[in-house]
Formats: sequence, C-alpha cells, structure tokens
Amino acid sequence: MAKKIGVTFSIDEDIFLNFTLAVILNNDSREDLLENFMRSYVEKKSRKPQPSPPLNDYKSQPSLPNDYTEQLLQKCRSKKISWLVQNVLQKLLESGVATDLEVAEFQKAHKQVYAEKYHVPCGDHVKEIFNLSLPLIITAERKLKYDDSPKKFYKDSFSIGGEKYHLCLQWFTEQRDGVEAWIRKKLPIWFAQSDARSRDEMLRRPDTPS
Repeated sequence: MAKKIGVTFSIDEDIFLNFTLAVILNNDSREDLLENFMRSYVEKKSRKPQPSPPLNDYKSQPSLPNDYTEQLLQKCRSKKISWLVQNVLQKLLESGVATDLEVAEFQKAHKQVYAEKYHVPCGDHVKEIFNLSLPLIITAERKLKYDDSPKKFYKDSFSIGGEKYHLCLQWFTEQRDGVEAWIRKKLPIWFAQSDARSRDEMLRRPDTPS
C-alpha cells in the first residue's frame, strides 16, 4: 500500500467552500475525490464527471446552498426577528461558524454606557453588522453580575467553544436586514459541516409551533 502523506496549502475560501458543498451533494469523500483527481492528472486521464443529484426533492437530496438559505429565510419571514435570532442565528453561533475574532467583537458594546455597565470593551462591529448598541453576547459571569432589570439578555445560556454566553434579547424590525445578511454569509458554512438530518430539521424549524 502506498504511503499516505499530509498536504497543507492555501486556497481561495469561496472556491474551497463551493468544492466542499459539491462533494457533499455527490456524496463523495473530499480526500478520495482529491486523490482521484491527482491520480487522473498524473496519468493524463480525464475523469468522467458524476451526474448531479436531483434538486427537486429536498427530503431525498439536499438543496444547493443558496437555494437552501433563501428557502429558510423566506419561511422565517412570518416569524419575529427575536425568533430568527434565537432559532437560527444562535444555532449558527453554537455550531462554531463564527471566527474567534468575531466572537470577541460580538462581546463589545457600541455605546460607551453599555460598555461601562457590562464591563466590556467598546467596538463598532455589532453596530455595523446588526445595528446593535448592546453586545450581541455576554459571558454567563457578566450576565449574573450586571444584567439587572430591565433585562437585556436572554436567561438561557448557550455554548460557543465550551464557553457559556447569553444572547441579546432587544431586537427591532430595522435590525432584520443585518441579521439575515449574517445568516446568508454563515449558513453555507454550517451546511457544509452538518448532516442531512440537521439540515432537514433546520429547514423545518419555522414550521414548528412557537
């Protein structure tokens, strides 16, 4: 058996993401597909492309990422923005699609008054992305110490990378575009990492009674 080696290289994020999603749709292993491509290239043989799976039945085959994202957001339009934040945005945060830098920026407040109240740094990211003045998330310790009446963060916590956080609960209609834009950016990454059952549950989530 030929010896296996590890290969590390850089590639455009969009190309890699589209490649990963195509592999999922064709039910191939990324490692096997790349190895087969290299072998075919070395041997100067062309590999016959595999037919794409039918896209007209979501339950039998996952939809293409952009179609899936718009399907989900369209179904969520009947829900309040607070529901979208708790049931989709929080789910994505829990899954780890946010970078460490984003998680750090999400804990900053846009207004100095909130930065002082919750003992967090000031930053513009939450304002630019979600039109928020409060932090998007705060640690459980800060919630316990500083979130007095009226409450600004949800009581129930959730985990990001093993750390407990509480999500901002003050949401208004004019913030919806920013929330949906962030979901559009991150949902394809979650799609590539999740299994068919999880994707189906996410797509059916807006149909579940609140």
